[in-house]
Amino acid sequence: MINREQYELITSGGGGGSATATNQTTQITEAQTSNNSLNSINTKLTTETTNTTNIATYLSTLRTPVIISTSASATISGQLHNISIYNSGAAVGTITVNGTTINLPSGVTVNYDAGGNNNRFPTNSFGYNATGTTFLISYVA
Repeated sequence: MINREQYELITSGGGGGSATATNQTTQITEAQTSNNSLNSINTKLTTETTNTTNIATYLSTLRTPVIISTSASATISGQLHNISIYNSGAAVGTITVNGTTINLPSGVTVNYDAGGNNNRFPTNSFGYNATGTTFLISYVA
């Protein structure tokens, strides 16, 4: 959409006498193209502002440290920044990482760190079975 000043400039022939119909059509087309380009830039800037706000919110979100001692079996829900599992009991337990289950012998610790401030492991990446033993699990969500 062109504004009144653009219309008057176009219909007056740009200030140098009357414009021909062809010149007016060309000038209107150019004004509309410029307006479309400005609207496109505005849309992109609005999107970037939203993305920047989302990133700032994500980075400023406080992470929650958790520590548990358990002899149960479970999957840890939520996205984790890091996790450490220590088998403090006398028997073997198991841990599951992204669907792969391994034994965790007594006295052994396994650590995972997603690295970087905004990196996190996908939800439900870690599970454990400490039945018959005791796991000390600490993680940051």
